[in-house]
Amino acid sequence: MEVQVANRIGFCPGVRRAFDLALRALSQGKPMYFLGELVHNSQAVKMLEEEGGIIVTDPEDIPPFSWVVTRSHGLEKETKEFLENRQIKIIDTTCPRVKKVQILAQELEEKGYSLIILGSPEHPEVMALLSFISQKALILENREEWGELNKFSPREKIAVVEQTTFPREIKEEFTQEIKGLFPHLNLEVFDTLCAETEMRQRDLIESIKLHRINKVVVVGGKNSSNTRALFFTARRWGIESIWVERAEELENEYGGKEDRILVVSGTSTPHFSVEDVVKKLKVREASFYERENTLGSYHRKNKCGEIHPI
Repeated sequence: MEVQVANRIGFCPGVRRAFDLALRALSQGKPMYFLGELVHNSQAVKMLEEEGGIIVTDPEDIPPFSWVVTRSHGLEKETKEFLENRQIKIIDTTCPRVKKVQILAQELEEKGYSLIILGSPEHPEVMALLSFISQKALILENREEWGELNKFSPREKIAVVEQTTFPREIKEEFTQEIKGLFPHLNLEVFDTLCAETEMRQRDLIESIKLHRINKVVVVGGKNSSNTRALFFTARRWGIESIWVERAEELENEYGGKEDRILVVSGTSTPHFSVEDVVKKLKVREASFYERENTLGSYHRKNKCGEIHPI
């Protein structure tokens, strides 16, 4: 058994920035509210609660004149106005990459484009993005929905943007297939995927190819889109994969003697969560070497006539 760890694990730069801002706010010694999960990882959110953070889901639960830290996925325009009207100080941790997509979508709308968003309609990032445009954009999450493009006419200018954590492979499939299905459409696809998310997916695929990986352990929050993308990327490559948030979810006897296991993590996964999973797998890995050494020693001694089993 061999355990390998991906080159990029733990928080990405955007999540690290959000956490630094949040911790700096908590150090002010004031009651600090968090509007929703800062990132999609329960262990990371628990860390903030232990530091005194107060997690709420409804803006009305935040008292006037208090402080609030917003999630890294972006803040809906209407919610921001509501908070400002209540004289609430906003610590905005929106990822810079997410803000770029919001600005781009507004610019495209001003230029007369109809918008298509590749992503989940229930994801906070997409919900925030929609609040910054006036039109009702078409949101596509999977292949079964691609046929909805038949509602557009050849005269329309159509722009496609993506939720930053949308899987690159699915985006490329969309781009290729749509050109064949709807060649008459005036369609322009913009690349708004997060580079860090892409690099983790690419590293996963390269490791599978180069190191003969046959099992992948994905570490991250169960409601994290980029973690889900890693999990399904490994599955699409035919690799047996499991998805855990904590080391406790991993069976003690996971992995066989001949397995080559790769550990990867989502961008909102704390580094210690990955380390705990790796340590558990390393214990299992070491047990095989110890067993081999014990058997090797036994056979050597038996061959010399020092030990004679019954």
